[in-house]
Amino acid sequence: MSEYLIEEIIVGNALKVTAVDPETGLEAVIQAPLTGSRLEARQLAVRKLLYLIEKKKK
Repeated sequence: MSEYLIEEIIVGNALKVTAVDPETGLEAVIQAPLTGSRLEARQLAVRKLLYLIEKKKK
């Protein structure tokens, strides 16, 4: 699947990004500095989610 749910929450001086695969229910959570790029934080969360999906298949 190529669509994921993305949630962004500001926690203090950090951005918490959660990526969820609606098919499997797997979640990947990362924290990034607020001064960083939100797009890169989202991409990192999705890459982590893809890693977890692949790891679960093995």
